[in-house]
Order: sequence, then C-alpha cells, then structure tokens
Amino acid sequence: MTLTTPACPAAATTERAFDWLFWVGILTWAIVTTVELLLSDARFAVMPATQAWLTVLGYLLFLAGFLLAVFKPARLPQPLTQWLGVGLEGLSVLALQCLEPRSLNQILLIMWSSQLPYYLPLSRAMLLSALALGLNAVIRLQLEPHSFFWFEPGIYFTFSLFAMVSSRNAMVAERAREELAQRNAELLATQNLLAASATESERLRIARDLHDSMGHHLTALALQLEILQHQQGDTAKQTQEQARQLVKLLLADVRATVSNLRAEHSLHLNSLLAPLLQSTPRLHIISAIPDELTVSDARTAETLLRATQEIITNTWRHANAQSLELQVSAHAGQLILEASDDGRISENWQPGNGLTGLRERISELGGHCDLQRDQRGNLRVRLELPQVPA
Repeated sequence: MTLTTPACPAAATTERAFDWLFWVGILTWAIVTTVELLLSDARFAVMPATQAWLTVLGYLLFLAGFLLAVFKPARLPQPLTQWLGVGLEGLSVLALQCLEPRSLNQILLIMWSSQLPYYLPLSRAMLLSALALGLNAVIRLQLEPHSFFWFEPGIYFTFSLFAMVSSRNAMVAERAREELAQRNAELLATQNLLAASATESERLRIARDLHDSMGHHLTALALQLEILQHQQGDTAKQTQEQARQLVKLLLADVRATVSNLRAEHSLHLNSLLAPLLQSTPRLHIISAIPDELTVSDARTAETLLRATQEIITNTWRHANAQSLELQVSAHAGQLILEASDDGRISENWQPGNGLTGLRERISELGGHCDLQRDQRGNLRVRLELPQVPA
C-alpha cells in the first residue's frame, strides 16, 4: 500500500514493498466485519432491519474509504480523493458505534489512525486520533454506561500510537530509499559524464603529444623525400641518411609516447586498496603494501580488489576474527597477496560461493589461489597473479 501526498511522493520502485500493508488492511477489515456481523453474540440477527442494513452499509463505507485512501484513481483529483477516503473511514466507524457499540470496531479506528501520518505531522495525527477515540468513548458511555470500561480507550490509543509511529517510520524509510535512489542515479550520471570528459581530455592530450613530438619530424621527413627526388649521387645518399635518422627519431618518439601512456595507466595498489582497508570498524587490519607497487592490467587490478574485499568480508563474518594481516608483494613476475587472521573456522570448513567464484576468477587470469586452515583454526590465504608488464 502506498499512501502519498505532494510532500511525500511515492516512487514506482516502492509500491511493491507496500502491497502487504494493503492486504493486511483488507484482512483486518474482513475479520472485524465477519466477527461483528455473524459471530458476535448473534446480535446482528435480531437487529431491526433498518439498523442491520445501516450497519452493513457502515462497514462497506469504511472499506470504500480505505480503498480511496490507498489507491489513486486517475480521473479523480489528488490528494482530495485520499483525504475523502480517510474522512469516510473515521466517520463510518463512529457511525457504527452509534448504531451498536462494539469493542472490535476500535480496531478499525487503529487502521484509520495508522494512515494519518501520511497526511499530517505526527503530533497532529496523534491529536486527531485521540479526539476520535475520545469521541468513541463518549458514544459508548452514553449508549452503554454499565458496560463501559475507562481503561479501554487508553489501551486502544496506545495501539494507535504504535501504528502511527510505525507508519511514520515506514514513510521516512520510503523517502530515504527514494532519495538514495535519486542520488545514486545522479552519481552514476555524473560518473558517466566524468568518464566521457576524461576520455575526451585524454584524446586531446594524446593528439597534442603526437603533434608536438612527431609533427615537425614528419614535416622534415616529407621535405627530405621531396628533395631526394631531385638529387643523384653522393648528395642523394646524404639526403637518404638524413631521412633515415628522422625515421629513427620518429620511432623513438612513438616508443616514448606509448611508454608514457602505459606508465600513466598503472594503478598504485596502495591507493586502490586503501578504501577497503580503512572502512572496516569491526576488524583491525595490518597491511603491508609497498608504495611503489603498481598494476597496469585492469582485470588484474579488479581481481586484487575483489579478492581483498572477499577476504575481509569472510574474516569478520564467518571467522569471528579481531585482526587481519594482509600483505601484497611482487616476485618473479607474480603479484602475491597473503592474508591471515586470528579467527577460528571449523575442521570441516569448505569454501563458500564467494571464495569459489574468486578462485575461478583467478584461474581465468592464469593465477593460483591457495586456502588452508592451520592447526590453530586460522585461515591462510595466498593468491598469485601474473604481473602484466607495463
């Protein structure tokens, strides 16, 4: 069930989460109506015909008001229709109490009260609920003075308070989810914009580098080749030698530009893993990662990041550890990640889906993953990945 106002717009993504509230409301109405009309001392059967039909009409009007408050008919003005539905619910319950005071009808007042925070501030919703329950108590006192219990309105009011606070918390959570979804969409859009801008800037920079480093060499080479067409003998040989030197300079410029691009593409592992190592308040992490250690392959960098994330998650979630030691090094063309914790795992421990998927990811890159349980029950992890040369 999604109840909305201009101040609290409901997103399409949250409607499914509130369907249960709608069906619980229908079930509550059905149970109260069935008990009061058919099972409660059979008083409905001996009512005068007019009173009996008015009682049935009262319950149907409450249902109609509930449906108006919950749904948003496209042809009817909003939020006037929802206000009309809420008002119809409250008035129908009070009318039912005037016809035949029943304790269970106050449950319908709790249903009505639970919808008020969607339309009013919580303090005003509480005040309106208290007035409705107070009026209901006055009606019962006038019609049934000998069977009225003073503590009953207070008990039902506490139930109403609970329902209103729960509704308000659900509404606040719904707003937070909507705002988070909006901010996430804005963040993704900004990220895509920055990525496109960075790509465009990189293209311009490469174009400038190529023009500045090789443009004049290519111009000089073109002139030399043009001159060579009109020369012969030793003069032509000298021009050919100059053209050959220009070609060597061009090749050197190309290699230097490519090397610079590769060097700029390398990621420092310290910077890559720092956010994960600093955002684990439940776990003390001791890391040893050389500042100069870099990785130039994007897939290798992503695998190291996912491996670190999986190790940290498994350490505090499954091993119940307090500290984790993590070390990354490079040896013989291999990037090596080693991790150990002070937690405990059972002797019949088996890797879960996360570690199994990590093993598969590492194998695809030609690496190796070793998971062992030592004598103290600690998990030792050793990953080896081929280091792609820059």
